[in-house]
Amino acid sequence: MSGVVAIRLLSPLGAFEGASGVMLYAAIIPVTLGFIAIGRSIAALAPGQLLRGVTVIASTAMLLDALALRLMPTLYADTPMEQFVGTAYLLWAFAVAFALALVMERQP
Repeated sequence: MSGVVAIRLLSPLGAFEGASGVMLYAAIIPVTLGFIAIGRSIAALAPGQLLRGVTVIASTAMLLDALALRLMPTLYADTPMEQFVGTAYLLWAFAVAFALALVMERQP
């Protein structure tokens, strides 16, 4: 849900273009850390369960985004190019979530 809102709000502002687009990629990292902390708390994950929990949550979100992008692409953005670029940011956010969970789970 947060992905669709971010794409819908930021795309018309040109936030995915140029230097702001690069900064947005970087900003996804701390935002994702926050979502991981929220998910860990809500799911009451025990030590050693973070990667599994993030995988379930992010995979479910990815499935829902894929269905929505296929069935209602204008929910995300008005033009095919904006949809394409927004999808790239979604994929980046999912990759960041998996990588952060892997690193965080290996730390004591």
